[in-house]
Amino acid sequence: IAWDMGIGAVARRVSDLLDAPAAIAGYSRLVIDLNRAPGIASSIVEESDRVRIPGNIGLSDADRSAREDAIFHPYHDAIGAMLDARIGAGRPTALVCLHSFTPVMDDVVRPWHIGILWNGRDGALPLPLIESLRADPDLCVGDNEPYDGRGDVGFTMQRHADPRGIQNVLSESRQDLIETASGKRNGA
Repeated sequence: IAWDMGIGAVARRVSDLLDAPAAIAGYSRLVIDLNRAPGIASSIVEESDRVRIPGNIGLSDADRSAREDAIFHPYHDAIGAMLDARIGAGRPTALVCLHSFTPVMDDVVRPWHIGILWNGRDGALPLPLIESLRADPDLCVGDNEPYDGRGDVGFTMQRHADPRGIQNVLSESRQDLIETASGKRNGA
């Protein structure tokens, strides 16, 4: 529940394959969730999957702001700078957010191997990706599953891609499938 296990290695592999920069968070989402808007309840949770997070209980506004200033804003500033540099250089640019998810959450089994989250408006990138992945009969592919990209989890896409008018997608890989070295390679 504390971080997106395995996805850092997948992100590095995708970055290499696409010759594209990657912004990889070095913090647990339980410190501050970098893919949620600051100030909302799911930004700094007091409980996750029925586990209380003692370091988040009773935080003051100053404590929350300190986390935003130290972690959240620098991360998003880096993403914005990368995107602006590519766009400014006239390079083809899309935002691909990579995350991983637990096979079970709140006692609910999640059958998807991979989920493609998107805003529900512009399917130019996510819909062909979903179709391509579903061509593999061994994959269970979620369309806005296990989360909905139109909600709180779509913050990074909403903040960076939508205002710049670039294609975007959020991919969620199930953690048990990418926790090994071969899974991380194949996850890309």
